[in-house]
Amino acid sequence: MRCWALALALVLATGAAAAEPVRLTRGASAAALPRVAAPLNPATAKINAALTRLDRRWAGFVKNCVAGGKDNEASRRVEVTMRGPRYLGLVVHDEASCGGAHADTSRTALTYDLETGRPVDWRQLLGPRLATASAVDNVIDGALIGLVGSPELRRLYVRTLEASGGEPADWWKDCDDVLADPELRFSVWPDAKTHALMLEPELAHAVQACGDDAAISPATLRTFGASPDLVSALVAGR
Repeated sequence: MRCWALALALVLATGAAAAEPVRLTRGASAAALPRVAAPLNPATAKINAALTRLDRRWAGFVKNCVAGGKDNEASRRVEVTMRGPRYLGLVVHDEASCGGAHADTSRTALTYDLETGRPVDWRQLLGPRLATASAVDNVIDGALIGLVGSPELRRLYVRTLEASGGEPADWWKDCDDVLADPELRFSVWPDAKTHALMLEPELAHAVQACGDDAAISPATLRTFGASPDLVSALVAGR
């Protein structure tokens, strides 16, 4: 804890935390993704264009879902997890009932580099110890999400959950085998409220109860060789 406080003090002293967060505009509807209002530059214009494409995909999905039955419905909630420095983080929560036996749910983590306008490359930011493999998966509306994993990342995730003490013994008994899977892959996003990197395992619907979030501190990421840009951005996150 003391080392973490010293790291935060150093960033504040150097002025890294003084960077103004990006300003966002609300979407046209509750389900619409926000857009960057300022600063407007080629990078943020590229991000806005990507968000527009995602909104169009969701709107098309909802239209087809609702047309399929009078009781069909779909909803979306958008959470802004970071507005700089360096990264824009969004987490999109979707739920849809389009005629199946059960409603579908998904959570999509979107992280963009505010300097390039591109989605971040988590393998590059986390480094070879924490991200040796990547994968893609589809969310409810068919959009692709990127996932990363490694034996080290899986162990770090489990150790972090154990240290938090938030899960009862019965939960660990039910989930031990699920979390021991060497092929486990994770959604990753920056969270400015906790100044941490969040991990969520991508799990089959039947075992999704084993997929709690884990918050990895910048100090821990530094010890595993994560990008200094990522570490400093998490410390100063807005």
